[in-house]
Amino acid sequence: MMPRHVNPTTPARTATAPYNFVPLPEQVFPVEEGIAVDGERIKPWEHHDEYIPGTHSGWIDLNIETLTPLYIRGRLAKARDVWDTRPAKLRPDCYTTSNGLPAIPGSSLRGMVRTLVEILSFSKIQPVTRSEPFFRDISRGRIGTEYRRHFVQPLGTLTAGFGVTTNAPITQNASGSQTSVRAGFIDPATRTITECDFARIPHNLIPAKCRDHRSTIWVIADTSAKDYFFEAKPGGHPDLYLRFRKVHQARCINAPGYRQAKLVVTGPMAGKHLEFVFLDCPTNPAPIPILGEVWKRFHDDGQLTQWQEKTFPKDSSSSRRRAIKGHVGEAEPVFFLTDPRGEVLFFGRAQMFRFPYDLSPRDLVPTDLRDAELDLAESMFGPVPERRSTATAIKSRLAFEDAVATGDEPSQGWFDELIVPGILSSPKPTTFQHYLTQDEPEDQRALKTYLRGDHTVIRGHKLYWHRWDIEARISQVKKLDNHDQLLNDLQQPAPSDSQHTIMRPVRDGVSFSGRIRFSNLTDIELGALLGALRLPDGCAHKLGMAKPLGLGSVHIDASLHLVCMKDRYAAWSTEDIGVDSDTTFINAFHAAIMEHARATGEPGIPHASGLRSVVRLDALYRLLEWNDRPQKNSTRGMLIENDTGPYPPDNRGRVNAFKARPVLPTPDQIPGPPGPPRVAPVRPIEQGQFRSGRFRRTGGGTWVARLEGDDRDAVVTYGRSAPSNINEEQVAIFWILSQSKRKGIRCRFERWETDDETA
Repeated sequence: MMPRHVNPTTPARTATAPYNFVPLPEQVFPVEEGIAVDGERIKPWEHHDEYIPGTHSGWIDLNIETLTPLYIRGRLAKARDVWDTRPAKLRPDCYTTSNGLPAIPGSSLRGMVRTLVEILSFSKIQPVTRSEPFFRDISRGRIGTEYRRHFVQPLGTLTAGFGVTTNAPITQNASGSQTSVRAGFIDPATRTITECDFARIPHNLIPAKCRDHRSTIWVIADTSAKDYFFEAKPGGHPDLYLRFRKVHQARCINAPGYRQAKLVVTGPMAGKHLEFVFLDCPTNPAPIPILGEVWKRFHDDGQLTQWQEKTFPKDSSSSRRRAIKGHVGEAEPVFFLTDPRGEVLFFGRAQMFRFPYDLSPRDLVPTDLRDAELDLAESMFGPVPERRSTATAIKSRLAFEDAVATGDEPSQGWFDELIVPGILSSPKPTTFQHYLTQDEPEDQRALKTYLRGDHTVIRGHKLYWHRWDIEARISQVKKLDNHDQLLNDLQQPAPSDSQHTIMRPVRDGVSFSGRIRFSNLTDIELGALLGALRLPDGCAHKLGMAKPLGLGSVHIDASLHLVCMKDRYAAWSTEDIGVDSDTTFINAFHAAIMEHARATGEPGIPHASGLRSVVRLDALYRLLEWNDRPQKNSTRGMLIENDTGPYPPDNRGRVNAFKARPVLPTPDQIPGPPGPPRVAPVRPIEQGQFRSGRFRRTGGGTWVARLEGDDRDAVVTYGRSAPSNINEEQVAIFWILSQSKRKGIRCRFERWETDDETA
C-alpha cells in the first residue's frame, strides 16, 4: 500500500509554506490500449494526418484577467543591433509582443494546463528529477549518524603525512574516530584528483597577509606571494590536530624539514580557530579518476550554492580559466571520499562537504506509477523527453497561442511599478519534512528521508496557494529592508548584490485574449482539457514568477468552438463552425475518472459529490481557491532566523523554524479565511458518490444501509463477499450505484469508515 501522509497535531510540529501538494494517485488512468469512441477503441495519437470520425477538432478562446500583478520575464531584447547583455535577473521587463503589448506566452499556458490535466486525469507526475538531493548534518539524530558514517572511521594508526607515523589522528572527534576524508588537487582537464597530505593550523599562526582574505575560501598559489611553507611538528594536543611550531614564507624553501603547502580557508564560523594546509605530496601518487556522474553531480544547480558561484566566478582570461561560475578550476584543492574499490564517491570544497542522499525524488515515485503505460496527458500533449525514448514519438494534438492584452491601456499604464521582490529561490527538496510523506510527524527522529530503507513517497504535484492582500497590493511583494537602495544598486552597470532580481509586472485587472487549437480529441480528452480551464466557482489559476510572494493569480473564461471536419471537406458553402457547451465533454470525463477512482480504491470524502469527493482532487481545488483562500499568515514561508512561529528558540532566544523540522500538513488542514467555519451542507444522494452510512437490519434479517442525509433504506451489494463482522449501526463508506424515487437506492459496500484509507 502507498504510504499515507499523517498530519502533525501540535503547533510546534506544524510547518507553514506558500505551497502544498496534490497527492499521487493510487493508479494511473491508462489509455495505452486506446480510448472508446462510438463503441470501439481508437488511438488518435497514431493518426495525426487523418480525420477520425467521433473525435473533435476546433479551438478554445481564452479570456484571461489578472487578479494580481503578473510577471513573466521578457525575451532577450536587441536595440540598434546590440543585444542586451545584462543577466536575466537584471532585465525587469515583462514578456510583450513586438509592438509592446503585454502578453502571456503560449508555453506558459501550456505548462500550467498540462499540470492540471495530469492531476485531473490521474496521469503520471513528470518530469521528476533523477538527481539525489544533498545533505550535511553532524547532529546526533539519525540523519547525522548516517552522514558521519561516510565521513569518519574508527580511531587507529594514521600516517601524519610529514614522513612521520603517529598515533595522533589528523582530525578526531569526541567519539574517538578519525576522518575518512582525503585531500588533493583537482585537474578539470583530465577529471582526476592527485592526493596530498593535509593538516590543521591555528589562526594565530597564519600570516597576516592570509588572514586578510576572509572572503576567499582558497588561497591558491597564483603568485609567489600566496605560496607559504610550514615547519611541521606534532605536539600540543595530539588528540585534536597537528600543531605547527612556526610559519615561514618562501625564504625557507630550501631549509631542511620544510614542505611547500597551500593554505585553505574554509569560511567563517562561530568559534572557529583552525584552517587547513594542503601539502604537496613528494611521492607523486597516481591521479584518481572521477567518474562522469560524480563530476556532473558536483556541478548540479542543486549542489552549487550562490556563495560558491560568487566566490568562484567565471574567468576566461587567466591561465586557470573557469568557464562557468562555481565550477572547479585547475589545481584547486578539494576534499574527497572513496569507496572500497578506491573510486571517488564525491568531493567538495570543505572537509565536511555536502553529500548526496541514497535516493532521488524519482526513486520515491512508486514503480507502477513511474513506469505506467501511456496516460491521458501524454496522449494529448506528448510524452516528456525522458519518457518512451525508444518508442514511437507522439505528437501533441494541442497548440497554444500567446495571449495578448486587450482593450484600452489603463490610465496608469499596463505595468506596475519597478520593484525588487523578496528573494526568489529554487525549490528545496532537501526539506524532506515537506516534500516526502511522513507517518510520524510528532517525532523528529522518525521522519522519513531520501535514505534507502525509509518507507515513503514524494508528496505529489507541488502547487502554490493564492496569497494576495488586496489592501497591501504590490508592497507585499517588495523586499522589506532597504528596498530603494537595493533597487538603485541593481540598476548600476556592476551591482554589488547577486541574490535579488528586479521586475515590472503587469497590473492586476488587465485582460488577455488567447487561443488553444486542438485536433482529433476524444470526448474524455476534450473534457479533461476543458476541466483544466473551467475551474469550480471561486477558484483561479496561477501563472508566471513570484507565485510564493502572491503574484500570478488569474481568472480564465473558456469558450469552445468545434469544427465539423466532415462538413468542412464535403462542401465549400457549409457552415462548419459552432459554439458548443462544454457540459457533455466534461461530464464524460468526470464519469470516466470517477469510475477509475472507485475501481482503484482512491480515498474518498463522505458527503461530497463529483470530483471533490476524491481526496486528491479536493486537495487540488483547495489549493486553487481564490475567494476562500487561506489566511495569508497560514501559508507564509518559514524563516531560518528570528521566526515568529510557535517553534522552540535556541539558547540565545532566536528561532530557526526549520531546526526541529516541523512537518507540512495536507491542504485541507490549512486554516481558511477569517469568519465562521464553512460547513458543507449534506448534498442529495446521487449516483457516483462516496457516502457515509450505517448498517441496519430489517425485520426480515437483511442488512441495509441508512445513508446520511436520507431516511430511505438502501440496498447493499458487495464487491466480492459481505464482511463477516457487520454490527447494527456500524459506520461504513458506500459507493452509490443508482438512486431514484421509484426504485430507491442501490449502493456497494466499500470499506469501514475507520480503515486507513479514510484516516
